[in-house]
This record gives sequence, structure tokens and C-alpha cells, in this order.
Amino acid sequence: MFKRLKLHSNQWMILVLVVMWALLLLYVNMPWLGHHDANGVWLGSAARNLLIYGPSQIGLVPLLNRAPIPPDLPNYYVHHPPLIVWTTAGFDLLFGMAEMSARLVSVFSTLISIAAFYVMCRRLYDAGSGLVCAILYAFTPMMIYFGRMPDHEPMSLAFLMLFGAVYVNWVRVPTPRRWWWLAVLVIAAIWTSWACVFVIGAFCFFGLWTVRPKQRLALIGLGVVMLLAIIALLAFYRVQYAATFDDLISAFNWRTSTVSEVSDSFTFVEFAVETTVHVVAGGTMALLILTLIGIIPALRVKNRLQQTTILALAASGFAYILVFRSASYVHDYYKIYLIPFMAITAACAVVTAYRNRRIRRFAQPALTSLFIVSSISAAVIINSWYAKTRDDIVVDIANYIAANTDKTDTVMTNLFDNPPLEYYAFRKMVWDVKLEDANRKAVGNKPAVYFYCPWLDAPENEHPPTTAEAIAACQITKMP
Repeated sequence: MFKRLKLHSNQWMILVLVVMWALLLLYVNMPWLGHHDANGVWLGSAARNLLIYGPSQIGLVPLLNRAPIPPDLPNYYVHHPPLIVWTTAGFDLLFGMAEMSARLVSVFSTLISIAAFYVMCRRLYDAGSGLVCAILYAFTPMMIYFGRMPDHEPMSLAFLMLFGAVYVNWVRVPTPRRWWWLAVLVIAAIWTSWACVFVIGAFCFFGLWTVRPKQRLALIGLGVVMLLAIIALLAFYRVQYAATFDDLISAFNWRTSTVSEVSDSFTFVEFAVETTVHVVAGGTMALLILTLIGIIPALRVKNRLQQTTILALAASGFAYILVFRSASYVHDYYKIYLIPFMAITAACAVVTAYRNRRIRRFAQPALTSLFIVSSISAAVIINSWYAKTRDDIVVDIANYIAANTDKTDTVMTNLFDNPPLEYYAFRKMVWDVKLEDANRKAVGNKPAVYFYCPWLDAPENEHPPTTAEAIAACQITKMP
């Protein structure tokens, strides 16, 4: 079997990429209303602001404003590097300002990461093993759904897997050209996401036990390039936004705490349970079981490069979710950085089982059953994430507000805080304002309107049965 895979691995990889392309395009132009689609709201807003106002007016620091400026005040966002925002703005410029444009950035990034991961694993092991690694890496809910989610993760994985593929070749045959390619990828990765600091740092650290003594200085040089890229990024933000360091410190303290968005606090046991749930849902039970089985054969090999690569991927993935435990507790897609490590070790389990004649006759039906059950559960999970984007009233209300108000209006409403609604309406919204408080909250001579939906204050069984009736029942009143 693996002899055939080795001979035709490139052709099979083309099929893998074609199938993944089709899966990643599912609901590619749906509104930002699905599981964790709030990322599309902030990223779409930042890209839209860059296109509307231009760098000459607002600079190149991302602005999170979902409404026109003014009446909204500039909301600078320095918690993450800006490359994903700039790229999304470029795709919006090329393909039009739509959900598909933003998602295509992640779709292309994910396809690149799959191909690069295959190349890295092929160079580490062989063509057949590389193909198994790529299949286990790609066909998970984590990659199929979050691989097309507008956020830092898909693009950072693309740069990291490219880094890994070049790194393996550089360790074996070091050339100046390969080192410079690694340096360029380090800079691009750091300007994409902070997670890349963990992964590249781990490669540089564990690589000290892998490379030849004369290569260690060059490897340390990559670490220096990483530090310089971080310093340059912070300086770039600070020059344009004076409160950069205060915002970063505040964000770091919160994201590394044990207080999350959905609870007052959580214990280590709760964190471990939630992380396991996220890994099983996003990575599948099959991948988790095979990872646990494959760790020993994967690390027992005498090849130092294989060992340290696995250790670097594992250490960085776990370190990232442990350090930023508050955000990781809520955001299941943070575990996407564990998938490369899990795919390699799981592939080692599969390859070992099929190459060992004594256990192959038992392993084959067991693996087949495991993959069938996991695939069914994965399909159910992915469908539940997508299903939340259907038949939602939010976009219709947003369009109604946009059609009946001016961009300079501040819209007060008895609706509760809803970022997608404000994004699609492209109006400054003041949420949860009671009808009797609307006049009192109108500020000075600034244009303001009150959007009142009576069904929100009615008992649940009195809600209008259809979206059209719900919107028709709402009223827009100009404030004095």
C-alpha cells in the first residue's frame, strides 16, 4: 500500500487539495453569524476602514470601528500584528468588499499550509508518510471550518509550515539562500500572529540539539531576526498610536489570566476539560487516539531532526494555549496550532500499524471503524457550526437601519449589543436604551435616531412569527 502511495503521492496530494478547496468554499459568502464568525466582523471592519479612509487619514494601525468615523471615535487595535488586515483589505479591493473576499485570504492560506506541511513531512520521512500526515492535518473540523475563518491562524500556519519545509532542508544542507528564505518567513510570520513567536522560538531552541555546531550561530541568528521583527512591529505601532504599550499590557494580563469572557474564573481542571473538548471536536477523536498511540514510535526513532521537529511543534502548541489560557478557554480555534504535531504523531501510528505485518490484520479494520465514526461526528460538528449562519434576522434589520438612517446618525435602540448588526448597518449604535431614556441620552446637537422594536419587550409567545413582520413592527424616530 505505502509503496503505491510513495509512487503517486504527488497526484494524491493534488486530489487532497482539490477536495479541501471544495470544502473550504462551503458557505464562503455567508454573513458573519456562525460559530466564532465575530472574527470576520472585526477583521472586515478593520479592512473596510483602511479602504474607506486610507493610510493618509488613519495610518496603518488597524481600526476596529464598525461605524463611520465620526460619529464613532477611532478604536485602534494593537493586540495582534497587522498583516492579516492589510491582506484582507487587498482582497476586498480586488474582489469587492464581501465575506467571500475575506474568507478567501484564509482559504488560500490553508491550502498553502497543507501543501507545505506535506512537503515538510515528506522531507522528514518519505512521500507515503508525508501524504498520510497531510490527510490527517487537512480533514479535520479545525481545518475545514477554521481554515476559512478570517483571522490570524490560517495565514500564520501557512508561513509556519513553509518555514518548517525550508528548515528541514536547511538543517540537512545549509546554504545562505535557504537561511535568507527562513529569515524572510520569520519576519512575515511575526507580523501575522503572536503564535508564530512560540513556534519559531521552539524551532530555534530545539534546533540547537539538531544542527551541526557550525550551524548553531546561524540558528541563533534566526532567533535574533525574530526579536528584531517583534521590536520593529512594536515600534511601528507605537509611532502611530501612543497608547500601544498600555493596551498590549492590559490585553496580555487579561489573556493570561484565569478569568474568561464566559465565566468569572476557571480552575486548571476546568481548563483541561475544556481544552480536551475543543481538541476532540476540532481534531476528531480518531486524531486524538492515534496521537496518543503514535507519540512513542514517533519519538523513539534515532533521527534527531524528526524528534526535535515533533518536540518543537508540540511544545509551541501547548505553550501557546497555556500562556494565553483565558482566550484559549473560550476560543476553540487556538488549538489549531496542535494539529501539525498531532497529525505527524498520528501518521506515525498509522504507518507503523500498516507496516507491521503482525498487527496489520487487526489494525486495518480498527482504523477503518475509527475513521468512519470520527468522520460522521466531524460532519455533525461542522454542520452545527455552519447552521448558525442561516435564517438570521440580524442582516435584515441592519439593512433596514442602513436604508432609513444617515451615516452621520447615532442609532439608539432597545436591542442588545450585536457587533454583526452594527457592522452590516454601518451605523454607530447605542445598545439597550429604553424608550423612556432615549431623549435623555441624545447628546447635544449630534444627529440621532431611536430604533425601537416592541417585540423585544413583549413575552416570547407574542413575538412576530416572521422576519418581515418583526422588522415592520419596529419604528425609527428622529430625536430632537
